[in-house]
Amino acid sequence: MIREGAWFSNCSFRHASMMTGPGHATLLTGCYPHRHGIPANDFCDATADRCLYCAEDTVHGRSPALLRVPTIGDALRAANPLSKVAAIAIKDRAAILMAGASAHPVLWFDAQAGGFVTSAYFRTPPWLGLLNSSMPFTRWTNHTWRAGIPDSLSPAIDNVEGEGALTSGRRTFPHRMPDAATAADNYAADFVRSPFSVTYLFDAAREVMRREKLGQDSATDILCIGVSTTDMLGHTFGPDSREVQELYRACDSTLANYIDYLDDVVGRQHYVLVITSDHGVAPIPEVIRRASEAQGVEIDAGRLRRAELIRVIDSALNGRYGGGASWVREVHEPAIYLNHALCAERSVDPGQAAETAAQALRNIHGVQIAIPTAHIASGLPCQDSIPAELCAFVRAAVDADRSGDIVVFPRRYWIFGSTPATHGTPHDYDRHVPLMLFGGGIPAGTIAADVSPADIAPTLAQWLGLRLGDVDGVPLPLTRTEETAPEGR
Repeated sequence: MIREGAWFSNCSFRHASMMTGPGHATLLTGCYPHRHGIPANDFCDATADRCLYCAEDTVHGRSPALLRVPTIGDALRAANPLSKVAAIAIKDRAAILMAGASAHPVLWFDAQAGGFVTSAYFRTPPWLGLLNSSMPFTRWTNHTWRAGIPDSLSPAIDNVEGEGALTSGRRTFPHRMPDAATAADNYAADFVRSPFSVTYLFDAAREVMRREKLGQDSATDILCIGVSTTDMLGHTFGPDSREVQELYRACDSTLANYIDYLDDVVGRQHYVLVITSDHGVAPIPEVIRRASEAQGVEIDAGRLRRAELIRVIDSALNGRYGGGASWVREVHEPAIYLNHALCAERSVDPGQAAETAAQALRNIHGVQIAIPTAHIASGLPCQDSIPAELCAFVRAAVDADRSGDIVVFPRRYWIFGSTPATHGTPHDYDRHVPLMLFGGGIPAGTIAADVSPADIAPTLAQWLGLRLGDVDGVPLPLTRTEETAPEGR
């Protein structure tokens, strides 16, 4: 991809809530959460007066119903009904939020169901049962994942205090997969964190292409593939682990095979392959703190706990308004939802309560940003200590109806929760992601321009002659060569 394609080395999201749902919604809409309406994986909607999962549908189970804008696939299907849009991923929200409302098939992995599934919102492909029976995800039972990076390349240390572990309790290679028959839950938990699940996903993607005849006629098609394994393993072992290095080594081989497949069945001049990510990741706080100490440098890194945020808010509001009740309805980072029923009972203005709570939260050492959501939504200034660029990222992340009463973000190298490694902040390591384009008409080279994954959709729209609505992205600074540009496949 780097040698023969276009590599944008400075690609970063320009919104603050770096999570799976918001990120995937941005990739193929060209919009940030303030437009596409997915501010987090989970959130409460003021209009519906209930809390929701980002791909939730009360009628169909799972769908893009909460997405406020169309995807590039929706625009393509509207312009040409002969075009096909399909998606397959390990996570449901990855497939659904990339694909959009008019895609088919849209599939995701469900271990309890025995393979890939869809919902009542999307048409169930007649071949889905055969796919699952002919490609059982349990076929790697008792297989061993062995390290493959030679010592001459100085791989990461394979055992660092602060890492998590697979279900065996091991955090060093080799990793043996559990028995799928006798330890089904453990097998499923380890499977989605192993390179075997990436192989499984791309095998299934080939089958989707074959069954749906993608790329086999003059109408342009789109296939979205969500590789969630890297995220799941990264949460457990952290971005600097031997496990993550070895997983990417395996992914590189899987991708190479997939490119060969595309070259054979579609032809390189007829496709464009885009690789990017929905978010970056922070280092494990304990690991970076320890590493810095060993070098005689002090790095402030730590964890914010949900219980502490609630305690501080309740202490501040009970101190001001009296009583011993809890003023917090829900916490779905980065949003805090206050108890409006209690505010009404005490004749307290929710906006005033949010101001008081935000001020108290800013006194927590690990908190950098705590702002009433109404300030952001109405265009009022951010905190005095927040740089203008960072404030812009926060504004782009806020949906007035879904981002609660206060938005809270940790300071640099601080994270929410107890998971070894995670993401979700506006800091550069969470926003920076890869972006590579490859295939027909794509000139080879490294491009240092500052770009965003939000630029993917308007770029594809420009190439395909499609119209998108108001978006945050702009076409990438990339000119395809006419003689090899894709011919509508």
